[in-house]
Amino acid sequence: MNTANTVFLIIAAVLVLMMTPGLAFFYGGLVSKKNVVNTMISVFIICSLAIVLFVAFGYELCFNGNVAGIFGRVQHIFLSGSDLTKVVLKEQGITAASYLLFEMMFAIITSSGPRWAGCGSTFYWSSSSSGQCWSTTPWSTWSGGVADS
Repeated sequence: MNTANTVFLIIAAVLVLMMTPGLAFFYGGLVSKKNVVNTMISVFIICSLAIVLFVAFGYELCFNGNVAGIFGRVQHIFLSGSDLTKVVLKEQGITAASYLLFEMMFAIITSSGPRWAGCGSTFYWSSSSSGQCWSTTPWSTWSGGVADS
């Protein structure tokens, strides 16, 4: 394990995580005064749901091989039985746990992307479900990648 690379990866993950409140304030500025709090809260709820979904099966979809070269396969729901201390990026010395944290930050930011299309005009659940589909689909179709190399 390379400590410098791991620290850099965690710092980068924290910087991406700090984009979430900025995104909520940005979307809050796009709506009328009466919808600001609703829009900001929905961004945080969508992002927290993305965390649960990524830990539940998103990481496995992306880094656990594939089915017919199209979709990833899930063997460990909620990372049960996964070895998070295993070094997944051999040249850089990055462990699975730190790489999981890094990739999860992008799943968080990606999930709230479709929210801007319905700021103040759509129901929460429709924007939430579209956000989760938008967040999960790229992870499931990019199966293989780093873990298979």
